[in-house]
Amino acid sequence: VRLIMSSACSLLKCGLAFHRKCLDVCQVECEHRKGILFGVGLSLLPWDRPDEVPFVVLRCTTEIESRALSGVYRVSGSKPRIQKLCQAFETQREQVDLSDLSPHDITSVLKHFFKELPEPLITFDLYNDFIAMETAAMTNDNIHNLRELLEKLPPNRYSTLKHMMCHLHRVSENYEENKMSPGNLGIVFGPTLLRPLLSVDMSMIALLETSYQAVLVEFLITHCDQIFNLQQRPSTPPPPAPTAPLPETPPRASCPLSEETSTTQDRGASSKERPHSVEVKTAMKKCST
Repeated sequence: VRLIMSSACSLLKCGLAFHRKCLDVCQVECEHRKGILFGVGLSLLPWDRPDEVPFVVLRCTTEIESRALSGVYRVSGSKPRIQKLCQAFETQREQVDLSDLSPHDITSVLKHFFKELPEPLITFDLYNDFIAMETAAMTNDNIHNLRELLEKLPPNRYSTLKHMMCHLHRVSENYEENKMSPGNLGIVFGPTLLRPLLSVDMSMIALLETSYQAVLVEFLITHCDQIFNLQQRPSTPPPPAPTAPLPETPPRASCPLSEETSTTQDRGASSKERPHSVEVKTAMKKCST
C-alpha cells in the first residue's frame, strides 16, 4: 500500500519515502524484500522433486554458459538492473527473458540469490567439518572424506552445489579468456556458499576464515568430477586379463568360400572331434553332386 503525494511517495507498511521519479526502483526494492524467491530458505521454495535445482540457478547458469565468458563473475552488474531482474524472477519465474540482458547482471543475480539465503548452501551444522577438511592435495582420503560430508546435505542442497561446482569448473576452463581460475572463483563464492552462524564474538573469526572458505570451494571446483562421481564408469566390470597369449588370427582366404563349405566349417568348429567334421564335409559334397 502506498500513499502518493504531489511530488513524493510513501509506503505505508514500511514507512519508506521517496521521490515520485524513483517510484519504480524503490517499489522493486520493497517488493523484493518480501518475495517468495530471494531471501527465502531452500526448503520453502516450490519443488517438483526433492533433489531439484532452483529454477533461477538453472536459468542463470545456462544463459551464462551460452554467452561469451569474458569477465563473468569478475565484473559486477548494474544495481538498478539487478533489482529489476530479481523482481522479474519473482513475478515471471521461468518466463523471464534473459537473452538481451548483460551477462554481468545475470551473474550478479545468481550471486545475490545465494548470498540472500537465510542459511547458506553448505549448512551451518556442517561448517566446522568442512573448514577442518585437508584440501592441500587431492588424495583418495580427502575425496572420500569430502564425499561423506556432502552426503549429509539435504538432496536439494547437494544437487544445487553439484550443479554450481560443475558450472564454475566449465567457467574456469576458459581462464585464458575470462581470467577466472578456480582460485579466483573460490574467492568470489567461498564466503557465499558457506559461512558460520555468526555471533558478535565470532565476527572476527569468520573474517579470518574467508581464506579457508575460498580454498575449499576452489578444491570442489577443481576436482568436481572425482568428488561428485561424474567420471563415466562401466556398468559391468571388465573381463579378466587372459592368463595365456591368444592364438594368432589365421590369414583370410583369397577367394570367397561357397555356402556349403562355410556351413560345414561352422559345424566343424563347434565339434571337438576332427574326423567327425571331415565326414560331414564329405557327405555334403556327395549331396551337392
